[in-house]
Amino acid sequence: MMLERFRQSIGLRYARFHFRREQEEMRPLTKFFTSARRLLLVLPFNDADASYARNIVGEFAKVFGSRSIVLLASRSIHIPSTVDSARVIFLGKEQRSLFFIPRRSTIEQLQQISFDVAVDLNQVLVLPVAFLLKALRVPYRVGFDNSGMREFYNVFVRVSTTDPLQRYALLLNQLLMF
Repeated sequence: MMLERFRQSIGLRYARFHFRREQEEMRPLTKFFTSARRLLLVLPFNDADASYARNIVGEFAKVFGSRSIVLLASRSIHIPSTVDSARVIFLGKEQRSLFFIPRRSTIEQLQQISFDVAVDLNQVLVLPVAFLLKALRVPYRVGFDNSGMREFYNVFVRVSTTDPLQRYALLLNQLLMF
């Protein structure tokens, strides 16, 4: 566990160094979510959160249609039938380096698809996901407002509840305002 944290801290330093010169372009938030055509929805890498987030995936499918959603998951998961036709891409241990940086092949696979918005349902920073979203240059990268995420995301959602089901519902409701 301690070695894993050490490797992750090295990966985080590399990620910061890698993106050090990239400047965020100012973008209007007016209808950025409701007018998006393709969504990259990152499912939680934490098993407990993933079970709660499964319910909200269907709600995202109602907004976008399942063909317009690409799901990013850490491993094979059961997804609701409402998103059966969504493409699922895995970002497991095999698709990342020893320092939690996504492999080039994974980045190139996703660069074939153009995304308007990426929504990360992880409640804490997951370095491989954060690096991938920034490397893909997704115009709107949405995440929960937590420390460490500001360097990789450009839209933050702050929710005050600790109930996981409510957190995801509030996230979607806040995004629907845009």
